[in-house]
Amino acid sequence: MARLEMRVEDFAPYFEYKDGQLIRTVDCKHKNKGKIAGSPDRKGYLKVTHKTKGYFVHRIIYLLHHGYCPEFVDHIDNDKTNNRIENLREADISTNHYNCKLYAGNTSGAKGVHKLKRQDGYQGVISYAGKRKYLGTFPTFELADEFVSLARDMLHGKYANHGRVA
Repeated sequence: MARLEMRVEDFAPYFEYKDGQLIRTVDCKHKNKGKIAGSPDRKGYLKVTHKTKGYFVHRIIYLLHHGYCPEFVDHIDNDKTNNRIENLREADISTNHYNCKLYAGNTSGAKGVHKLKRQDGYQGVISYAGKRKYLGTFPTFELADEFVSLARDMLHGKYANHGRVA
């Protein structure tokens, strides 16, 4: 997996991690020592400006804890503001996609299941290794959802996200 060019020595003198928060350790322009760093961007991720450049808080926290920053840092519980180190894990583009929530425009109520328009039944699909895989046609929604969920568990492993609220 690719690593970003973020170095611990560029951030460690200015920030520390405490209980899922990034805390400033030095005073700087309008930002006080001891204060929580970061504010939400338009997508809900916490961002901080450091040396005139914007960084995601979860990436800095991962970097400070592990000594490197991977290309993708995944929020296990899908809460973009939960930056506890236990909730952050290394991912790649595929595994990060596996852990996505149910799409807001989904009409069936289940990831990877949709009603067939020209015939009775439901179709199951899953993404794996950057490809869309068709799993078949099923007579009921429940059967399609169960099959897709089992396939997701098998193929996506610990990154499997069924789009349901726990």
